[in-house]
Amino acid sequence: QEEKKGSADDNLVKIFTRFESLMPRVNETKLVTDMLWKSYEFTDDLVPLMEFTNEQLGAATKEVFTGSVSQTEEIIEKHTKTIDKLEKKTKEVKDIIGKGEKLAAEPKAPEFLAKKLDEMKLLWKTTNDEAKKRLNDLKGNSGAWNTFADKCSILTTHVSTAKKQINDVRKIYAIDLAKSDHAERVRNSESIKGEIDKTFTAVYEANSILQIPV
Repeated sequence: QEEKKGSADDNLVKIFTRFESLMPRVNETKLVTDMLWKSYEFTDDLVPLMEFTNEQLGAATKEVFTGSVSQTEEIIEKHTKTIDKLEKKTKEVKDIIGKGEKLAAEPKAPEFLAKKLDEMKLLWKTTNDEAKKRLNDLKGNSGAWNTFADKCSILTTHVSTAKKQINDVRKIYAIDLAKSDHAERVRNSESIKGEIDKTFTAVYEANSILQIPV
């Protein structure tokens, strides 16, 4: 009887010993499972924000051509709405990134969590940078249209002045008067040519900006 009792006690000791030896592995498995669950839950929450951000990136980088300053102003108005959408989402994005950073710092955090988090950070930064760049490019385009129109008007005036100088040329038989008239017309022509060259350069530069898609 005592031998049976002793054998039973030994079996219980072995069972408890075995159970205790398994506990660390059980706890570790539970920790890994819980972490995976949290990580998948986090990435599920991240998906709609990444889709939203990708949509705004597409809107901010789509090439557009404008044919007038009014068209550029319309595009600026539409693009401003894209920037407004990004600004309204900023807090939500920062909050979820902060949550992801805490999860990624925990023990047993899976590698895919950090990768997905880095992907979101880069996407958000790229989208905001591109949106700001597009706005600056559009403003530059708008300014170039105004410069182009102003300088074209000035160029027309200078060309008209040059034509008038040519049309005003007349025969002068008095040698002294002819020389002074010629000298004056040469000075005027050089001045007008300089203004035409300078204005044409400004027109060319403005037009170069307008030829670049924004």
